[in-house]
Amino acid sequence: MRVIKLGGSLMQGPWLRPWLNAACCTPGAVIVPGGGLFADAVRQAQEFWEFHETVAHRMALLAMDQFGLMLAAMDERLGLVSKAAMIPQLIDQGRVPVWLPSTELADGHPDIHETWDFTSDSLSLWLAATLGADELILVKSADLPGGSSPCIRQLADTGIVDGRFPDLLERFPVALRVLGPDHLPEPETPL
Repeated sequence: MRVIKLGGSLMQGPWLRPWLNAACCTPGAVIVPGGGLFADAVRQAQEFWEFHETVAHRMALLAMDQFGLMLAAMDERLGLVSKAAMIPQLIDQGRVPVWLPSTELADGHPDIHETWDFTSDSLSLWLAATLGADELILVKSADLPGGSSPCIRQLADTGIVDGRFPDLLERFPVALRVLGPDHLPEPETPL
């Protein structure tokens, strides 16, 4: 099983469909959507109205759900799941699960910090650890410092992954690949 996080910023460029297709061609893939423009709207509302981080985090989970719904509408191979426990069954049916986290995490979770330092990057790592996945693949729209094997702390320092991700990776040591625009696969090629 491979958990593939498709960054929300991909929806603002030409690469979303090729990355989505590659994810769908990957055996045992589970897609975690980022928040993208939907999460940006939450950030703007929180900045203006100054509501609590917990509320913003839970709204950002809904932003991930929105992007996930959009992805599922783009490719019939995808199936929506609201609980991690539903993922293996959907894979067994030959579908590619898209995890919508808001239901599963509606009341919080002890492993998850409800702040902007714990974004869909860390949520995808948590899901990969929860599922016992073989690998986590983070797909980003930004060029990666350090070439094909960037330092995870450097990625956090530059804002490419969230601030909690490096420590969480130490706690949940899952095999990790971070892919950027230079890594876009050929059509119909799995990740």
